[in-house]
Amino acid sequence: MTSSSADVYAQELRRHGHGEPLWFPEPVVKFGEVLIGDVGYLDDGGFYRLFNVLRPADDPINVRGVPKGFVPLEYDEYRFLHTTDNFLASNPIYSQSMSCVSAGTAMTVKNAGFSYTFKCHREQGAVVIPGASLTSSRVHKCSQFPEYMRTHHESWYAFAKDDLKLIIKPEDIILVYGCVKTDSWALAAARNCGESHTMSFSAKEVPFVDFAFDLDCTNDIRASAEHRVSPPLKDGEARQDQCLFLRYFRMRRALPLMRLKPKAQAEPRDPQPWNDTESSAGQ
Repeated sequence: MTSSSADVYAQELRRHGHGEPLWFPEPVVKFGEVLIGDVGYLDDGGFYRLFNVLRPADDPINVRGVPKGFVPLEYDEYRFLHTTDNFLASNPIYSQSMSCVSAGTAMTVKNAGFSYTFKCHREQGAVVIPGASLTSSRVHKCSQFPEYMRTHHESWYAFAKDDLKLIIKPEDIILVYGCVKTDSWALAAARNCGESHTMSFSAKEVPFVDFAFDLDCTNDIRASAEHRVSPPLKDGEARQDQCLFLRYFRMRRALPLMRLKPKAQAEPRDPQPWNDTESSAGQ
């Protein structure tokens, strides 16, 4: 089965350990940006919120409703929420299968532009270029998040399946506890069947005015690449709502695999912030 560009992108950049890479970092128009406390699911490289556990039921964020018996999660934000500005500089993040063979900048009246060329040495590769430094927000080692998920996961699944009529599996539902955001970005994923190829990015200004992308390969290989660019910034607009990576918990299905109910165990997802594998109980 051929992997989609979203799958390739996630597989290649997940290894950096910043969380789950999103092929669609921009906020969903109906629901807004990714927030800590979001309960939702991943689909084809995007995150889709069901509701937020840190907001009351009548909060505008919870426009789709909340599960029966919903009680917001309360935790000590001052102790556990860590936000780091300039978490990473606005340098390209790319897979181990790629190397940056050229880089350049150009100044304009308003801003600086850039040009990069990457060479991919394996069958697939991925890269993201942030338009500004990255900000990381993360709930750090707070046991309340996985405990809350264990307690309420069954009602979350019922809400998604029965109330919202989603075709979804119990283990698809996740709880967001961290995210890495920027204001603009360009990203790409490439696949080929053999020898190396190059990908080139250029923009007259950041954020990505007159953006250009090019894939160059020899005639004897079949290569394909897809790329995406962030929505344009309006004049004077300041935003930090483009989520490049997210961290989340999910329920792990219990053994044997034929059991229909998931194991009541909240699992940190790549990378693991702490070990929660000892605490479990059947549902």
